[in-house]
Amino acid sequence: MGGYAFSGSVSPGSSVSVGIGGSGAMGGNAGTVEVLFGDAASSITTTGQAAHGIFAQSIGGGGGSGGFSIAATAGAGFNAAISMGGDGGGGAAMPKQ
Repeated sequence: MGGYAFSGSVSPGSSVSVGIGGSGAMGGNAGTVEVLFGDAASSITTTGQAAHGIFAQSIGGGGGSGGFSIAATAGAGFNAAISMGGDGGGGAAMPKQ
């Protein structure tokens, strides 16, 4: 998750406040997955109609959330508040089989 930004100002005259949120990180890549048996006597049992086996899958992570930003200002003269959230991180890829 990207960082948070809070910005504020109070002035008897004019004031300007700017807040910019941080960026999210990239997602993690999917790797390999293994299903291991203890020995030759081990077994995997499924129940239910047409339940023929198990399915194991490695799933890559999605990208991180962009950070949020809050900006506020107060004053007797000219006042401006600018706030911009951060970018979200890119998603990850699953390797081709």
